[in-house]
Amino acid sequence: QRLQPEFNLIVEALVVFKTIYGHLDIPVAFIVPSSKTNTTELSKWPLATHGMPLGRLCAQIRHRHDFVLDAQKWIQLDNLGFIWSAEHRRKTEIGDALAIYRQLYGGNTIPRVAYVVPQDGQPKAEYWPKHLRGYRLGRRLYDSMRRGGLDLTTDKPLAAVTPIQNANRTDRN
Repeated sequence: QRLQPEFNLIVEALVVFKTIYGHLDIPVAFIVPSSKTNTTELSKWPLATHGMPLGRLCAQIRHRHDFVLDAQKWIQLDNLGFIWSAEHRRKTEIGDALAIYRQLYGGNTIPRVAYVVPQDGQPKAEYWPKHLRGYRLGRRLYDSMRRGGLDLTTDKPLAAVTPIQNANRTDRN
């Protein structure tokens, strides 16, 4: 018999997943490692979560709202950065990447269309979480602008944010 409610174990597993992978976009097939999987990450997971089908449980939370019948649990998952849908994931990635970009380059600017977050070994890659390296931030922002998306860091329409222009040309893609 469990000593804690299943929701608390799920939250513990989510915290560990985020610590290891830097995000909570958990694939449906993800299962918490157990002694049967013999992985080096096993020691990071609480024993009670070993073998937990975390991806399937997250899908149940997203689609059927299992385990989150009260507002406090929704808020707790939101505060962790739980990904509720593909649209939520897209906005979260854009918002996270834009916040880092602005810390590095300043102001209310957005990158030109061709901007891609640096990969390992490229300058400034160390400032970016691994899951965002190689992310096509410029393209994603401009696509969001065309669809009328919002700048999640200021709650202003993206069209109100000044794009960085290449000194030799204006990107229109």
